[in-house]
Amino acid sequence: MKTPGFLLMLFLTASFITINCDTLSGDNPPSNPFPPIKTRSFSPCSVSQEGSIVTLCFRADCGNVTTSIESEYGDLVYETNTTVTFGSSINIDTTGWDSGNYTLTVTNSVGVIYTTNIDIP
Repeated sequence: MKTPGFLLMLFLTASFITINCDTLSGDNPPSNPFPPIKTRSFSPCSVSQEGSIVTLCFRADCGNVTTSIESEYGDLVYETNTTVTFGSSINIDTTGWDSGNYTLTVTNSVGVIYTTNIDIP
């Protein structure tokens, strides 16, 4: 014969599980308060800088791309359209540009595929 304490514990445990199951069902599933940290996915480009030359190297066939550079004030200072394949590169001469932080963005038919900041001394 089971003791009344055991039955009470069993009842409380079953009630707890029922409450938890009820909160998991319905239109508002619980959100994870600690979502996983997103890792950087493969980047189709890399940027290097030597003196006033910024080199954009492509590590994938990206098709027709537009490469643009905006100043920290949002002014478009450079733009070019080209077809790129794996291993191709674009050299950008920044001689005469004001020193500061610029945003380089590469887009193709699917949208922005790469963006980074470059500093011009």
